[in-house]
Amino acid sequence: MMNGSSYSTPPPTATTTTASVSESAPSPPVVLLPPAAKGALGNSIFKCGQCCVVPQDAGTRTWLIAFLVVFPTVVFCVSIVPADEYWSIAVACALAVFALVNLLFATTCDPGIIPRSDAPPTHLLSADHADRLCRTCYIVRPERSAHCPFCDYCVEEYDHHCGVLGCCVAKRTFRFFAMFFFATTPLALLIFIRTVIVASVTDFNQLNLTDGGRWKFAAIVGCIIFSVLSGCMVFGQAVFYFQLACTGMTQKDLFGSKKRNASEGCDCRSPCRFFGRLCGPLGYSRVTSPQIAV
Repeated sequence: MMNGSSYSTPPPTATTTTASVSESAPSPPVVLLPPAAKGALGNSIFKCGQCCVVPQDAGTRTWLIAFLVVFPTVVFCVSIVPADEYWSIAVACALAVFALVNLLFATTCDPGIIPRSDAPPTHLLSADHADRLCRTCYIVRPERSAHCPFCDYCVEEYDHHCGVLGCCVAKRTFRFFAMFFFATTPLALLIFIRTVIVASVTDFNQLNLTDGGRWKFAAIVGCIIFSVLSGCMVFGQAVFYFQLACTGMTQKDLFGSKKRNASEGCDCRSPCRFFGRLCGPLGYSRVTSPQIAV
């Protein structure tokens, strides 16, 4: 109803309201998903069904390290040790086999892979969780975990990525990596000591008269040089990983940007901690077949 010159303004229609809201509303954020080729195993692959997780760079390097363990041991047992000295042969072979078994597990066992997520978390994260958010795997990593840029996945209790073997040393492979050094150190020491004893009672002037003598001379010199060089490399690593095993720490804890106190989470430094870490339960693997689908 009109009175005078005033008119009632008609209410806005639903179409007009919707249009104005849509024009003023900000555009939704763009979420960058992981590349389509990135699977739960990163740069690693399954071998022997789903029993082994093998990094793509580990194959040739593992065979090379195995050769460096087997060849000097065979030369030592065949050419250096007397044929009737069974204890030297038995000890050398046992240490070599133990080293090879740990080398195999160190490169084929799941190091503690944390399965990735297909999208970043949508809920608000605390400051601590935001600091542990992996922007590649879209997960909040557990304490002491890290993303390995070489293997392209997050792993629990990350120690380091071994450039020699081409694999990660972490929660489930720490023991195998450490025990490889615990086996090769006494092996190198045995080869060195026993070869020096044989060299001290050998008449090298007589050895040079025959082909077999020249081969034994070369074997003695080669075993001494190889055992000294390899022993210097593995002995330092054996002592270092013995310390880490006793304190429950990793290389990342010692040298990372956030250094961890040796006593944090540890009640004492004791043999029980050493044997617990190297001989305790391995823990389950989080990697399962459905997670391989991209």
